[in-house]
Amino acid sequence: MSALAQSQLLNTSTESVTSISVNARIDYIHRFSKHAILVVDENAQECSSMGFQFLDQLSAEHNAAFISASPKLNNIQMRCRIIEQLFSGSVFDPEQSLAVSIVNLLNANPQKLAIVIDNAQFASLQIMHELTQLALIAKKAQLAIDVLMLGNYDAGKMFAAHKDLFHKKLSILSRNSGQLLSLNAKEFKTPQSWLTLTPSKKGIIALTVLSLVAFMILAWLKQQDMFSFSKLPNNIAHKSTLVDAGDKMVLSGALAQSEGDLARAYNEILPEQVASSNYIFNVLTGIVSVKTKAASEPAQVSDIVSAIAAFEDASTEIKGVEILDVVPTAPSTVLASELSATRNYKSDSVDTRTIVDPIVKDVVIENLSLPVLSGEKINESYFKSFTRGFVIQISGFTQESIMQEFLADFNQLEFKQYKRILNNEVMTVLTSSHYESYAEAERAMSDLPETILARQPWIKSISAINNEINAFERSQ
Repeated sequence: MSALAQSQLLNTSTESVTSISVNARIDYIHRFSKHAILVVDENAQECSSMGFQFLDQLSAEHNAAFISASPKLNNIQMRCRIIEQLFSGSVFDPEQSLAVSIVNLLNANPQKLAIVIDNAQFASLQIMHELTQLALIAKKAQLAIDVLMLGNYDAGKMFAAHKDLFHKKLSILSRNSGQLLSLNAKEFKTPQSWLTLTPSKKGIIALTVLSLVAFMILAWLKQQDMFSFSKLPNNIAHKSTLVDAGDKMVLSGALAQSEGDLARAYNEILPEQVASSNYIFNVLTGIVSVKTKAASEPAQVSDIVSAIAAFEDASTEIKGVEILDVVPTAPSTVLASELSATRNYKSDSVDTRTIVDPIVKDVVIENLSLPVLSGEKINESYFKSFTRGFVIQISGFTQESIMQEFLADFNQLEFKQYKRILNNEVMTVLTSSHYESYAEAERAMSDLPETILARQPWIKSISAINNEINAFERSQ
């Protein structure tokens, strides 16, 4: 066989192998895994054609609903449009979950259903979760319910941001390739600035700070060891020491290595000089240690007093001072009185009378208490005290810690709580207080903070809440 023939055969065999189409993949998932399906593409309009093709392939036995989501449609309007297309003329509660309403209606009128949601990126997280719950219940109860959602990558990002809610409940397909995409796919990751503090960056910053603190502590300990184990004496003299020698100043350029050297040097300079206040201060502070000889003209009382005053002001610890023969000429009573006057000179020189400013008033410091969370304990009796009316359902939590964080963020609001069973789990539901009419509840909901409105709260009837409370009490 020639090379040209081999090339033609290779090209023919390559063209005959095609990847599975998106429609075939959708049919396969609905037949076997029975997941809710999300088809995504960069352009949401490209996905809309997939919805029409899916509806065209349905058998005549199927009852179908096609809804195009919009930011102007709230959850109640979405539920109404879906159920009215599937069960025209049936009575239902638009505040109940789609999974509850549709399953109850199917029990009364069994049939095959197909639900297609176009522009899923505009639908709320609550509606998307209800549809995936409906597909999961249909799988367990062996009901024929097919759920198909179409949208752009923003819809996938919404599911990926709450991946714990949709784990093993949702299959995501790429419209271009027909391949399955995980909730961790790169198409669903929001690009972040390098300044954004991710958990890994927080760990690096914490490790860096701890390293710097440890280094500073080690450096400080090393410095303390150097001073503690140094062989130099604590009372070492400076290299350049000025010594007052009466009428002249003597500069000692050499550092004295011991107290004896400094004493001998001082005696050589001042063999018979009168002790001055500087000299007495040096002796008291430990700079000089010397056995003083009896001098012909001993220090005057004023000199001793000034030296002791300077010594007390310096607050220097006296170490290793030995004075043997300092004989004052003044009587001991005079010296004692002078010392007493010196030690009390600070208090005598300051007017200790209390000066009261008439403008200054007494200041009462009140005991401030920490803010108390507005979330009350479970209070089903509050809801049962009403037979009619409405409340605003704020949110529901299955984890106590997450609910406490939410209450801490909105401690200025008053919440009511009750427990219900959802997906075999106990959920604590936070609501507003009771309102007599739907219009009052709507006005109150419009006054909620933007952060609460972003969670898309809805108005719920008291009767629906009491039904949920009764169901929860029966399950206990």
